[in-house]
Amino acid sequence: MSELPTIALLGSVDHEGIVSVLKTSGYFYRKKILESSRSNWASMVGILDDDNVRAVLVKLNVAAYKNIANPSYEAICELLLANIAKKPNIVFIHDALWALNARENSEGRSDPYDGDIPDHLIHGDVPPRVKSFVLTKLREAGLDPICYSTNAQLTVIGSQFVRDLAGHLLFRIYIPHGRLYSTEIDKLLQLFKEFLDNTGRHGITLNKVAADQGTSFEFCGEYPGGSTLTEDFEDFSQFLEMCVSDVDKARTMLSLRDVEGAEASRIISRYTKEARRLFLDITHERELKVLEIRHRLESELSESLPPSTKSETIRAIVDESIPTVSSLTNLLRNGSNNSTSRNLTINLNSQVIDRVNGVVAREISGHVRLGSDADELIKIIALYGGEKAPALISDVHEVGDRGISEGSRVTTKQRLKSFMYGLAPEVAKSGLRLLEEYLKSKIGVSS
Repeated sequence: MSELPTIALLGSVDHEGIVSVLKTSGYFYRKKILESSRSNWASMVGILDDDNVRAVLVKLNVAAYKNIANPSYEAICELLLANIAKKPNIVFIHDALWALNARENSEGRSDPYDGDIPDHLIHGDVPPRVKSFVLTKLREAGLDPICYSTNAQLTVIGSQFVRDLAGHLLFRIYIPHGRLYSTEIDKLLQLFKEFLDNTGRHGITLNKVAADQGTSFEFCGEYPGGSTLTEDFEDFSQFLEMCVSDVDKARTMLSLRDVEGAEASRIISRYTKEARRLFLDITHERELKVLEIRHRLESELSESLPPSTKSETIRAIVDESIPTVSSLTNLLRNGSNNSTSRNLTINLNSQVIDRVNGVVAREISGHVRLGSDADELIKIIALYGGEKAPALISDVHEVGDRGISEGSRVTTKQRLKSFMYGLAPEVAKSGLRLLEEYLKSKIGVSS
């Protein structure tokens, strides 16, 4: 094994563009073929056990699918997938292999492949039960694959993955201009960066990258062992809340990070003040947004509402629709909440309800008006996205921003498509059509 930091390439993912970025970024790479024997798969497990292997890029083809579904590969397959999941990874699956049914475009024709002949056309189709089995195995292992339509797409996404790895990207979030709580999120992330510095996590940088319609916040650096950035953010959020509610517990948390005495007192004093200010700002932001939306709705719906409908009804709808922040850990997620509460029983016609939901959603999401296709796309995500919904809704905003780099935009687009492929066929078809129309209207390209 080379002494250089190494990237494992499993499958035919050694495209010229990706290999070029690997070399310029200072990485050695090892390639292994998945259409091979169980003993070769065992050698892959051994390679991934090496701490010098920093990440894994995987491209699954028909032969790999058949091996994963082969009962004789079951034990070694589980080991290999588990080892892949332990490393930063990206798993590519061609559209034709991902979809349980043949994908069609909005005109009902099978999509062309832009000159890239997919494996299923060379080796024969894969039964839907095998496709479903493989996707289940990947998800059970904690892997989140991404689809691609052309080799060019795979190269762009893979190259961006390597660049992010070389840049030690730890976390990235895109916040649209004017999104609910965007100012408070900015402040929270700045405070988190200071918390990392104060508790021994030196060398981590926070970069703000402005685009046309939003800002990306990126934490980068070599992260020490023992915890992850996500775990430290959860501890930080609890620490802020403790500074307001229980100073003794806050002091204990700092002592566990070897911060005590006068330094601990200084940090607690500062963060107590900042936490109270932040919670107050969040409360005021929500109150202003509720009032703004209520006034707008009362004005816009004055002709549509029946005489029996009182302003208290509108107030109740809006109040239930604007997300509250119960803890700072949820602040990054709650600003993207796009669903109206179902706890109210309101006798209004569906057109009025849709109008209310649309106004609330746009005011929460930000200043940029995405258009009806994006609004419908976000509704699908809100209904079926579960815990991933906030990140996916952020992706909808980001993918339509011309100021985002090509690598980030292509990755975001394919991530949205991958989500759609996991839905029921009719919902997936509708979602893919909406994404295609949205991209045409925003950046002049199809999905």
